[in-house]
Amino acid sequence: MTCRGFTLAEVLITLGIIGVVAALTIPTLMQEQKEKAAVAAVKKHTAMISNAVKMAIANDGVFSGEDVKAWYDYISPYLNVQEYCGEENGCWVNDTLKTLGGSDWINMYNTDRHYQKAVLSDGSSLQTWTSADTDIAEFIIDYNGAKGPNTVGIDIFYFQIFKKDGKLNLKRGNDNENPDVAVDIYPCKRLDTSVGVGDILSNGMGCTSLVFFNENMDYLHCDDLSWDGKTKCD
Repeated sequence: MTCRGFTLAEVLITLGIIGVVAALTIPTLMQEQKEKAAVAAVKKHTAMISNAVKMAIANDGVFSGEDVKAWYDYISPYLNVQEYCGEENGCWVNDTLKTLGGSDWINMYNTDRHYQKAVLSDGSSLQTWTSADTDIAEFIIDYNGAKGPNTVGIDIFYFQIFKKDGKLNLKRGNDNENPDVAVDIYPCKRLDTSVGVGDILSNGMGCTSLVFFNENMDYLHCDDLSWDGKTKCD
């Protein structure tokens, strides 16, 4: 009895089929892993910011300052800061950021003097901001630093704190069952052309609350999600 081996043609056909399957599945798997990492990062930084504010209030009272530096000095002892850049260049990628829909973002955070900048111990980039004429203070987190894609709603997420009571505002959404977390409406659209001109400049800022509450980034794959109904793509 003789054993018949595979011919070269059969081996090449099999390898070709494996290659096609891999080409179809590997990018999807990689994208799924990136989205899971982003969801975990939003959850982590939500808890980190919330806990930092609670600790600051417990130790120092509710924030009563008015400028950006005072806010940073108030909150930074509870944020595990690794590197501090203040108003100077550094701590953020020196590149033009993108909106969720692909347009150039309105700010170059690395050179923006209106924010206090730092790098946290987990490698994420941080911006903080507040002003005398608002009751909110803002956090902007790029959870993977300069690695990219440096896009709002993908690896850059926005948070706010109400200075008077320390409650967290997740930027954005329009419905919420958690009394300690407020949300308000900003866009989170795959295409900048699907929102108004003003919203194009902030497209992606509304994704933080969607990631937190829905625990997914399905807004990257479909456009019919809603807060009172569909939270995942089909």
